[in-house]
Amino acid sequence: MYIESAAGILFVLAVIQVFGLQYFFKNQLKNDVINSNLKLRVNELKRNLDTAETIAGQKSIYLANMSYEIRTPLKTVLGMLNLLKQKYLESDQIAQLEIAEYSSLHILQLVNMIADNAVVERGNIKLNIEAVDLKADLIKLFKVFEFQAFEKSLGFKPILS
Repeated sequence: MYIESAAGILFVLAVIQVFGLQYFFKNQLKNDVINSNLKLRVNELKRNLDTAETIAGQKSIYLANMSYEIRTPLKTVLGMLNLLKQKYLESDQIAQLEIAEYSSLHILQLVNMIADNAVVERGNIKLNIEAVDLKADLIKLFKVFEFQAFEKSLGFKPILS
């Protein structure tokens, strides 16, 4: 009788141990699959990051090249405008010349900002603090709007005090 009850207890302990080992190995297998999937995902993300960094570098080079290609003819236009300013012109021609010069300088500033993108990406950005004549800049800007309104037969009269 003692042998039968001892054998029964040993059998129950063996069954518990088998179920415990089965549970442990099942969880171990799940963890291995999860870790394997995580490693695959991390490697994929690393490849994507490398690709993105390569594309960003190529974009910066492209923008620098394009800004140079745009800046060169634009500076030629500005030079020609300066030559025209030295000629005797009627007042409406002077106004049109000033609008063309202001617009060209504005485009040049935009192109320079695009070119400075590479500097920003490298983290070497420095702010230049300089005084501006806001009223004079607004007058130049309003001349552009005034000309655009004139082309469309609209009235435009800015109010600056």
